[in-house]
Amino acid sequence: MKIKIVPLSWFGIIIVVGMIGSAFALSHLLIRLEKESKLQVKGYAESNIISDRGRFDVVLTVSDKVLKTAYSTLNQQTDMVLAKIKTAGFKPEEITVGGMRTLKVVKKNANGKDTNELDFYQLSQPITIASDNVKLISSKYKTFNDLLLLGLEITVNSPEYFISNLDKCKMDLLAQATQNGYDRARLIAQSSGGRIGGLKSARQGVFQITAPDSGDISDYGVYDLSSITKNAKIVVTLTYQLK
Repeated sequence: MKIKIVPLSWFGIIIVVGMIGSAFALSHLLIRLEKESKLQVKGYAESNIISDRGRFDVVLTVSDKVLKTAYSTLNQQTDMVLAKIKTAGFKPEEITVGGMRTLKVVKKNANGKDTNELDFYQLSQPITIASDNVKLISSKYKTFNDLLLLGLEITVNSPEYFISNLDKCKMDLLAQATQNGYDRARLIAQSSGGRIGGLKSARQGVFQITAPDSGDISDYGVYDLSSITKNAKIVVTLTYQLK
């Protein structure tokens, strides 16, 4: 068996090529590592906001064996409620009288099953009060329960309070949260001897509107309707290039 002897010059060429290949691969690795160096932070912002719109509903209910009598009584009581609403300070354009609902209630047999025999008619009349005067709503809605003392069967639902310029509030908080995240990223980078570059990606979290001092959160967002003063909060996730 013959052993082929490679000239020494070829060994040098092989070594040089290997070194060039290694240097090329290493440079690409460093470039990739540099490009992949990133810093992810969360920005947070919250603010107290005041509801500028509110509403509440009252529902009148009348029952009678005679439909005509029930209808007449309901109309009289509706007029009483409307008069009280106007006396409370609400404007006519803030009052909506909904459609009357009629329910035919039948008697039950000894087994508790419905029969075909009429027991009575039940008529109900919903009335909605919606106003920008949230303080008036808050102070007056409970007074409609006084109509119970006059023999009216009335249900007064708790008010709901809304933010009409919700989009503007959301955009303002989004800007604040983004600035907060940027400040955090810059501080972290400077503390480690680096600096942040361009923004690689941004992801907005769920917009939460809760009652004051509430810890309620939801993956789908919370929108509190029970409080005039609310707490709005938002979180953003930001990823920056790290230099």
